[in-house]
Amino acid sequence: MKTFIILLNFLLLTLILYNFINSKVVEYFSGCSGSSKNAVYRQQSKTDIMTSEINKLKTQYNALNRQNKFNQGNIGVNKSLIRSQVKKVKGGADKMEKELDESEKEVGGDDGDYSLSGSKGTANIHSGNPVSSRNFAANMRSSNSGSRS
Repeated sequence: MKTFIILLNFLLLTLILYNFINSKVVEYFSGCSGSSKNAVYRQQSKTDIMTSEINKLKTQYNALNRQNKFNQGNIGVNKSLIRSQVKKVKGGADKMEKELDESEKEVGGDDGDYSLSGSKGTANIHSGNPVSSRNFAANMRSSNSGSRS
């Protein structure tokens, strides 16, 4: 019984859709005055204008969507370039730190006072304590990496 009711509903819906698809609005106005026919044609022209505006908006949307995809690709390329440059800079900093360590070992250590309160008057902005050249590069790198987000 359920299948029969479902089949009957399907046939009724099909008949209603067929009726809507085959109906023509202009035929219903064949006996109307000219002003009523003009109203139908004015409404049709407004519908056509709106359809053309929708098509223009679709075209603009598609253009912006293509530009968005292009920009996202460029962002990915820029990210990889920036990462490679950062790696190069970090590699150079590590190399310079090793050179400083080697030169400190050759000299025999750094006993200099690099603080603000020291006698040489050179600035250590992190604290008033003396800083060895061995720790200077590591401290600078850690203070710079902490400021990035």
